[in-house]
Amino acid sequence: MIASQFRQLRDFFRSQDFRHSLLITGGAFAALIVLAFAAGLVFPAVPAQVLTLFSQQMADAGVVSESGSISVPALLWNNLRAMVLSVLYGFIPFIYLPALSLGVNALLLGLFAAYFLNNGISILAYLGGILPHGIFELPALVISLACGIYLCSRINQYVRTHCGDSAPVSSLEIDAALTRPSLITLQEVEELSRLEPYGAGNNRPVFCLRGARLESMQSVGQNKHLKLRLQKGHTSFDGIFFSVTPAECGLTVGERVDAAFYLQVNEFRGSRSLQLQLVDLRSAHDPGAREAEQLELCRTLIRGGGVSAKDAAKLLPSREQFVRVWRALEREVDGTLTSPELPFLRRLSAEALGAESFPRTVMCLAVFAERGLVTVERHDKYITLRLTGGKRVDLDASPYLCALREGLDGTKGGSSA
Repeated sequence: MIASQFRQLRDFFRSQDFRHSLLITGGAFAALIVLAFAAGLVFPAVPAQVLTLFSQQMADAGVVSESGSISVPALLWNNLRAMVLSVLYGFIPFIYLPALSLGVNALLLGLFAAYFLNNGISILAYLGGILPHGIFELPALVISLACGIYLCSRINQYVRTHCGDSAPVSSLEIDAALTRPSLITLQEVEELSRLEPYGAGNNRPVFCLRGARLESMQSVGQNKHLKLRLQKGHTSFDGIFFSVTPAECGLTVGERVDAAFYLQVNEFRGSRSLQLQLVDLRSAHDPGAREAEQLELCRTLIRGGGVSAKDAAKLLPSREQFVRVWRALEREVDGTLTSPELPFLRRLSAEALGAESFPRTVMCLAVFAERGLVTVERHDKYITLRLTGGKRVDLDASPYLCALREGLDGTKGGSSA
């Protein structure tokens, strides 16, 4: 078995893919040394500062003693540890930490060479100082860096093959959704303590509220935490979200949200109450009753159905509103944007027109897409947008706007972009 593993290791180092990775890594390492050397000659103060910091680091690691002598075993151990870490870093996908290690080591070698030359010391003296041990350690370092980079690239390839072209998205497992929150009692929450102690193999149960209204939120604990209040139906809950600020939360009061949390008992000044300890909070992915009605109106119009004068007034955007939505789109969409559809539409509406103009924002986006100013793709509950603007089009010619104006009994207005 051991012999088989050695053969696999030998075949790996002989493989064309690894040799290609080794060649690129070695070339990049040499090029970065030369660049760092040139930069050190142009900015002579930099090598001296870096050498001071590096010397302190080596002293802290026990490589250099107070007398200035070098401990060879400590030096070898330090370099061996760096090589092992360079390989292990490759197990972290998408970040390419081995490339960072490559850059740091090349930077040090190039700057130290520049330091010698800046101080009138022959470059041969520098080479003579590092070659006795560097002749073995530098190739070993490059090989370990190549292994780490190769490993990271293969893991990236595996992840993309099984998870798509983007990095995997973290997910949160929910144990139960509270569909009738008014029935939750303090006594039932206390009963959850029977499940303790929590830990590996016995995770603390996570509950969720979908489509709750964010009634209020404020910073507490020197602005380090978030205290909030959620309403679902006729029931309201106080909640605490540790280590999150309102800005990091990215939500606004009055917005519909999905909340994941632990149920707990809060004791304060002798009073005991039910409290939610938030684990995650996001804009609701499903429409509320009012949003569903507004979206259905928009879909009816887009499918060619008629709308009443009252509904047409709710849906028809003004010229100024078209302009504001387009400018908000330009700020939001840089190239291509993929986002949960409803949270994006709510955010766009709040930024451009205000939350009360949600259906007009939806219609603006539909007109832009119909006129060829933006491409819209929908998949499940996600939307992908790509701006194709740059040309002037006649928005008035959109059949959607014509239908809305007909719904208003012939009221005319003009809009162009």
